[in-house]
Amino acid sequence: TLFEKEPEAGGLLRYGIGPHRLPREILDRELAFIRSLGVDIRTGRAIDLGSDFSDLKQRFAAILLTVGSWADRWLGAEGETLDGVMGCLAFLGQFYHGAITSLDERVAVIGDGNAAFDLARVLRRLGARVTLISWFPQAMIPADADEVAAAWPRALPLWKVAR
Repeated sequence: TLFEKEPEAGGLLRYGIGPHRLPREILDRELAFIRSLGVDIRTGRAIDLGSDFSDLKQRFAAILLTVGSWADRWLGAEGETLDGVMGCLAFLGQFYHGAITSLDERVAVIGDGNAAFDLARVLRRLGARVTLISWFPQAMIPADADEVAAAWPRALPLWKVAR
């Protein structure tokens, strides 16, 4: 039995990775296969270890905590706590839950991994004017080559290398 706090199963795969990278049909097909193996997936069911743990111990022979990593990593730079500054996972989580539907603003994305490119592409789809700020020149970006190619140059016409 898998308890999922979100309304649909999939966790970060559904609420943090875009359908342009992971089509929902594939995710849903994989989840259907997992269910066909006999896994009972109960959505919309957050577990409170303080109040639910003793009941879980009575009902199950073993309990595995697989809480995922929904915490954004921060640079430790001045200004990270200012209004309008948001972590990648926090933003994508709100977007994939339907809380953000458009964004007609100028936005800077600081990063150069797959998550930064995914976020930048989502922001462009929302209508934002995006500048991606990377530590590396384009040829050395650590994100997957197909992520970089999909974003460059049409999707993200502005590119900055931090110095």
